[in-house]
Amino acid sequence: MYYLKNLYITEELLNDKKTHDFKDDMRESFHVYVLPDRIEAFRQELTDIKDYDKESLLMSSVPELLNFARAIGVASIPCVNNDFDNYVGYEFALQDFAETQADYIDKSYRRLKDIPWEVIETKRMIIREETVEDLPALYKLYEGEHIKRFIEPLLPDIRAEEEYVEKYKKYVYRMYEFGIWIAEEKDTHELIGRMGLEPKTYEDDVKGVELGYIIGEKFLRQGYCMEGCRAIIDYARDVLNLPELYVIIKPANEVSQIIAEKLGFIYEKDINDRNRIMKRYKIAFNEQI
Repeated sequence: MYYLKNLYITEELLNDKKTHDFKDDMRESFHVYVLPDRIEAFRQELTDIKDYDKESLLMSSVPELLNFARAIGVASIPCVNNDFDNYVGYEFALQDFAETQADYIDKSYRRLKDIPWEVIETKRMIIREETVEDLPALYKLYEGEHIKRFIEPLLPDIRAEEEYVEKYKKYVYRMYEFGIWIAEEKDTHELIGRMGLEPKTYEDDVKGVELGYIIGEKFLRQGYCMEGCRAIIDYARDVLNLPELYVIIKPANEVSQIIAEKLGFIYEKDINDRNRIMKRYKIAFNEQI
């Protein structure tokens, strides 16, 4: 599902068949408006559109138009050649914009509006980025005995946890475009658990990406963990093009070890992780999952 509804493109961008084809392709996903590249006409046509600032994104190479649109609440992305100095302060910029896919444009809009990405959809689940609104349900989930036994708790002060979530969104989701996500039930949107990927450097200097997963007590033994983790493994291999994944598990957590092995992970070695002995498993994507 795309959150973006209206895509505004200014005339100067549509200068050849390739860019016209881009405009036509975008019409399969969004309402596309071609706006003038002169400021007075642009202002008039933009503000004549009903709810011009709702679920809308402007693509333009004209700084004056971009600045005006951003000032009145329209998310804006510069389309540039090489002169980035005219676009200081913009979070995103596109060079070969005509090569951009609708999914990327929608994800860019979500970043600009702080709307969490829905990363993966499975038969029963949506796997998406975490928000501070998830924290009450997460604190309840972390009360499960099976989680308290093996997983570090959330911060005791919910305000400190909220600050951590905001930093995580900025420095992990935005930097890597992956992280530990929320798994929710597709029909009810009830929180199932947390699962996802994190960059990791281990104490033996191995660097990689680690799969993590926890499931709330209500959803145990119903296949949710395997369903979500298999989808994440596919995403890591096919979308992120990662060469391998790791998972580390406490020796006493036999259930998680069984899950890892069913997912195709192979035990590698015991390691010291933050003064804890952990079993490290690995899956390499030149092997069959």
